[in-house]
Amino acid sequence: FWGQLHFKGEVKPTLAQFIQRREDGARRDFNKPQGLGKGGIKNAGDNFLAMVGRPNFALWKFSGGTMPLPMGNENGLVPWGDIESEWLDSFVTAVKTLCQFDLMIPMELLSTTHETTKDMGVGPLHDVLGWNHFEKSHVVPSGSVVNNNAKESDLTSDQYDVLWDKNRLDMVIYYWSRAVYLTKIHCADSLVVGV
Repeated sequence: FWGQLHFKGEVKPTLAQFIQRREDGARRDFNKPQGLGKGGIKNAGDNFLAMVGRPNFALWKFSGGTMPLPMGNENGLVPWGDIESEWLDSFVTAVKTLCQFDLMIPMELLSTTHETTKDMGVGPLHDVLGWNHFEKSHVVPSGSVVNNNAKESDLTSDQYDVLWDKNRLDMVIYYWSRAVYLTKIHCADSLVVGV
Protein backbone atom coordinates (compact mmCIF):
# COMPACT_ATOMS: atom_id res chain seq x y z
CA PHE A 1 0.00 0.00 0.00
CA TRP A 2 2.75 2.38 -1.07
CA GLY A 3 0.13 4.93 -2.13
CA GLN A 4 -0.85 5.34 1.48
CA LEU A 5 2.66 4.97 2.85
CA HIS A 6 3.98 7.84 0.66
CA PHE A 7 0.82 9.98 0.79
CA LYS A 8 1.93 13.63 1.05
CA GLY A 9 -1.26 15.08 2.60
CA GLU A 10 -1.73 15.59 6.31
CA VAL A 11 -4.49 13.01 6.70
CA LYS A 12 -3.83 9.69 5.00
CA PRO A 13 -6.85 8.11 3.32
CA THR A 14 -8.20 4.86 4.67
CA LEU A 15 -7.40 1.82 2.58
CA ALA A 16 -11.00 1.71 1.31
CA GLN A 17 -10.79 5.40 0.28
CA PHE A 18 -7.43 4.90 -1.40
CA ILE A 19 -8.67 1.88 -3.38
CA GLN A 20 -11.84 3.71 -4.47
CA ARG A 21 -9.81 6.75 -5.59
CA ARG A 22 -7.52 4.53 -7.69
CA GLU A 23 -10.51 2.83 -9.31
CA ASP A 24 -12.24 6.16 -10.00
CA GLY A 25 -9.06 7.57 -11.59
CA ALA A 26 -8.61 4.47 -13.73
CA ARG A 27 -12.24 4.63 -14.85
CA ARG A 28 -11.86 8.30 -15.86
CA ASP A 29 -8.68 7.56 -17.83
CA PHE A 30 -10.01 4.38 -19.43
CA ASN A 31 -13.08 6.24 -20.71
CA LYS A 32 -11.17 9.15 -22.25
CA PRO A 33 -11.15 9.20 -26.05
CA GLN A 34 -7.34 9.09 -25.92
CA GLY A 35 -7.03 6.97 -22.75
CA LEU A 36 -4.74 4.01 -22.35
CA GLY A 37 -5.31 1.18 -24.76
CA LYS A 38 -6.19 3.53 -27.59
CA GLY A 39 -3.89 4.46 -30.45
CA GLY A 40 -1.73 7.55 -30.63
CA ILE A 41 -1.64 8.41 -26.94
CA LYS A 42 0.72 11.01 -25.56
CA ASN A 43 2.16 10.64 -22.06
CA ALA A 44 1.49 6.90 -22.02
CA GLY A 45 3.35 6.66 -18.71
CA ASP A 46 0.77 8.87 -17.04
CA ASN A 47 -2.03 6.76 -18.46
CA PHE A 48 -0.31 3.58 -17.27
CA LEU A 49 0.01 5.00 -13.76
CA ALA A 50 -3.71 5.80 -13.81
CA MET A 51 -4.34 2.06 -14.06
CA VAL A 52 -2.13 1.07 -11.10
CA GLY A 53 -4.41 0.13 -8.24
CA ARG A 54 -7.41 -0.54 -10.47
CA PRO A 55 -9.36 -3.78 -10.07
CA ASN A 56 -7.85 -6.72 -11.99
CA PHE A 57 -4.65 -4.80 -12.72
CA ALA A 58 -2.66 -7.93 -13.62
CA LEU A 59 -5.33 -9.10 -16.03
CA TRP A 60 -5.53 -5.62 -17.54
CA LYS A 61 -1.74 -5.48 -17.96
CA PHE A 62 -1.32 -8.93 -19.51
CA SER A 63 -4.35 -8.50 -21.78
CA GLY A 64 -2.66 -5.56 -23.48
CA GLY A 65 -4.86 -3.02 -21.70
CA THR A 66 -8.15 -4.44 -22.96
CA MET A 67 -9.70 -5.50 -19.64
CA PRO A 68 -12.67 -3.19 -18.96
CA LEU A 69 -13.65 -1.82 -15.56
CA PRO A 70 -17.05 -3.40 -14.92
CA MET A 71 -19.44 -1.71 -12.55
CA GLY A 72 -20.59 -3.39 -9.38
CA ASN A 73 -24.20 -3.73 -8.31
CA GLU A 74 -25.75 -1.84 -5.37
CA ASN A 75 -23.68 -4.00 -2.98
CA GLY A 76 -20.49 -3.31 -4.96
CA LEU A 77 -20.30 -6.88 -6.29
CA VAL A 78 -19.69 -7.41 -10.01
CA PRO A 79 -22.12 -9.73 -11.86
CA TRP A 80 -19.27 -11.59 -13.60
CA GLY A 81 -21.48 -14.33 -15.06
CA ASP A 82 -23.88 -11.80 -16.60
CA ILE A 83 -21.12 -9.80 -18.30
CA GLU A 84 -18.87 -12.63 -19.53
CA SER A 85 -18.76 -11.15 -23.04
CA GLU A 86 -17.07 -8.02 -21.61
CA TRP A 87 -14.09 -9.79 -20.03
CA LEU A 88 -13.65 -13.24 -21.58
CA ASP A 89 -11.47 -12.16 -24.54
CA SER A 90 -9.22 -10.12 -22.22
CA PHE A 91 -8.88 -13.10 -19.88
CA VAL A 92 -7.93 -15.45 -22.73
CA THR A 93 -5.38 -12.93 -24.05
CA ALA A 94 -3.82 -12.57 -20.59
CA VAL A 95 -3.47 -16.34 -20.18
CA LYS A 96 -1.94 -16.66 -23.65
CA THR A 97 0.48 -13.85 -22.84
CA LEU A 98 1.53 -15.43 -19.54
CA CYS A 99 2.01 -18.80 -21.25
CA GLN A 100 4.85 -17.23 -23.24
CA PHE A 101 6.88 -16.49 -20.09
CA ASP A 102 9.67 -18.92 -19.20
CA LEU A 103 9.07 -18.37 -15.50
CA MET A 104 6.28 -16.81 -13.42
CA ILE A 105 6.97 -16.60 -9.69
CA PRO A 106 4.28 -15.48 -7.24
CA MET A 107 5.92 -12.93 -4.94
CA GLU A 108 5.39 -14.84 -1.70
CA LEU A 109 7.23 -17.83 -3.19
CA LEU A 110 10.16 -15.79 -4.53
CA SER A 111 12.11 -15.83 -1.28
CA THR A 112 11.30 -19.44 -0.41
CA THR A 113 12.22 -21.29 -3.59
CA HIS A 114 15.75 -20.16 -4.38
CA GLU A 115 17.56 -22.09 -1.66
CA THR A 116 19.94 -24.86 -2.65
CA THR A 117 18.08 -28.14 -2.72
CA LYS A 118 19.33 -31.66 -3.31
CA ASP A 119 20.26 -32.19 -6.97
CA MET A 120 18.56 -28.94 -7.99
CA GLY A 121 21.28 -26.29 -7.76
CA VAL A 122 19.59 -23.15 -6.50
CA GLY A 123 16.19 -23.84 -7.97
CA PRO A 124 14.24 -22.24 -10.78
CA LEU A 125 15.78 -18.78 -10.44
CA HIS A 126 19.13 -20.35 -11.26
CA ASP A 127 17.88 -22.97 -13.71
CA VAL A 128 15.83 -20.55 -15.81
CA LEU A 129 17.41 -17.15 -15.20
CA GLY A 130 20.94 -18.06 -14.09
CA TRP A 131 20.60 -16.12 -10.81
CA ASN A 132 22.63 -17.35 -7.86
CA HIS A 133 23.25 -14.31 -5.62
CA PHE A 134 20.44 -13.60 -3.17
CA GLU A 135 21.96 -11.22 -0.64
CA LYS A 136 18.97 -8.88 -0.72
CA SER A 137 15.73 -10.67 -0.08
CA HIS A 138 13.52 -7.60 0.45
CA VAL A 139 13.83 -4.57 -1.81
CA VAL A 140 11.49 -1.57 -1.93
CA PRO A 141 11.26 1.07 -4.70
CA SER A 142 11.83 4.03 -2.36
CA GLY A 143 12.73 4.66 1.25
CA SER A 144 13.37 1.78 3.60
CA VAL A 145 11.56 -1.47 4.29
CA VAL A 146 8.54 -0.60 6.44
CA ASN A 147 5.98 -2.96 7.91
CA ASN A 148 2.70 -1.32 6.92
CA ASN A 149 0.62 -4.03 8.63
CA ALA A 150 -1.25 -4.79 5.41
CA LYS A 151 -2.81 -7.86 7.02
CA GLU A 152 -4.29 -5.63 9.70
CA SER A 153 -6.01 -3.18 7.36
CA ASP A 154 -9.02 -1.13 8.28
CA LEU A 155 -11.26 -2.92 5.77
CA THR A 156 -14.50 -4.31 7.12
CA SER A 157 -15.40 -7.85 6.08
CA ASP A 158 -17.96 -6.42 3.60
CA GLN A 159 -15.35 -4.09 2.08
CA TYR A 160 -12.90 -6.98 1.84
CA ASP A 161 -15.52 -9.13 0.09
CA VAL A 162 -16.22 -6.36 -2.44
CA LEU A 163 -12.47 -5.84 -3.03
CA TRP A 164 -11.92 -9.57 -3.52
CA ASP A 165 -14.91 -9.79 -5.88
CA LYS A 166 -13.75 -6.84 -7.98
CA ASN A 167 -10.38 -8.59 -8.36
CA ARG A 168 -11.80 -12.06 -8.89
CA LEU A 169 -10.18 -12.55 -12.29
CA ASP A 170 -6.78 -11.48 -10.98
CA MET A 171 -7.20 -14.07 -8.23
CA VAL A 172 -7.87 -16.76 -10.86
CA ILE A 173 -4.75 -15.68 -12.80
CA TYR A 174 -2.74 -15.66 -9.56
CA TYR A 175 -3.75 -19.15 -8.45
CA TRP A 176 -3.24 -20.50 -11.98
CA SER A 177 0.27 -19.01 -12.24
CA ARG A 178 1.09 -20.30 -8.73
CA ALA A 179 0.00 -23.81 -9.76
CA VAL A 180 2.09 -23.60 -12.95
CA TYR A 181 5.14 -22.46 -10.97
CA LEU A 182 4.83 -25.11 -8.26
CA THR A 183 4.24 -27.80 -10.87
CA LYS A 184 7.41 -26.71 -12.69
CA ILE A 185 9.59 -26.94 -9.62
CA HIS A 186 8.10 -30.03 -7.96
CA CYS A 187 7.04 -32.14 -10.95
CA ALA A 188 9.64 -31.20 -13.56
CA ASP A 189 10.72 -34.81 -14.10
CA SER A 190 7.09 -35.84 -14.81
CA LEU A 191 6.29 -33.08 -17.31
CA VAL A 192 6.21 -33.90 -20.99
CA VAL A 193 7.53 -31.02 -23.08
CA GLY A 194 6.68 -30.43 -26.73
CA VAL A 195 3.52 -32.50 -26.94
